[in-house]
Amino acid sequence: MKKAFTFLLISISFSGISQREYSTDPINPNEPTLSYVYAAGGTFKLYRDIEGSPYISDAFVNGECISPNGRVFKNQSLRFNTYTGELEYLENENVYILQSPISSFMLKTDEENYVFKNGFMEVGLKPSLFFQVIYEGKVKLLKLYKSEIKEILDRTGGFAGYKYINKSQFYLIDEKGKVSDFNPKSADDYLTLAQSKKKKLEEFIASKKIKFKNTGQMWQVLAYLETEN
Repeated sequence: MKKAFTFLLISISFSGISQREYSTDPINPNEPTLSYVYAAGGTFKLYRDIEGSPYISDAFVNGECISPNGRVFKNQSLRFNTYTGELEYLENENVYILQSPISSFMLKTDEENYVFKNGFMEVGLKPSLFFQVIYEGKVKLLKLYKSEIKEILDRTGGFAGYKYINKSQFYLIDEKGKVSDFNPKSADDYLTLAQSKKKKLEEFIASKKIKFKNTGQMWQVLAYLETEN
């Protein structure tokens, strides 16, 4: 990992692509934001010469941020870097890293609206991390996105470059605040919330033709279980 980190520092410092520049932070206009500027148009990846991407969406999308005091900042051009855990925004065709504290943000893509929050204090979760909130009721279903950088080897076992490895992990927080790993594509995991509702749950899944292919269907099942309790 040290080897990869050294490469990244060299790439950023000497590529001639990135530079330091001040911008106005959309959350706190009184504080300038020091960040890196990438390529015009906002489609340049964080680091050069690394296969893959750490972004949920490479392109910037319309979104909004909410500060800890509840102020809402709408119509921002945002994207979330799952490698650094940082929210980036586009201003005048330059890319900046948001420095001001925020408690949540939303990314509005063609597939779905991604809602992220931090500050979860339950045992096993880090309050500083942003989790996608898939369901929030008596129970909560969260998704953590993360990326790693791995070396690529060629056929002879020699070094061939770097690539992003994207991973995700689901967490369920029950009514008592207990956190557990969760497989949202397994009906059995939902039944841990209501063992006595197995037959009704199976009938509901069949009637709605739920295949657990998207977060909307996960939301449907959790909402159904809560109304049945």
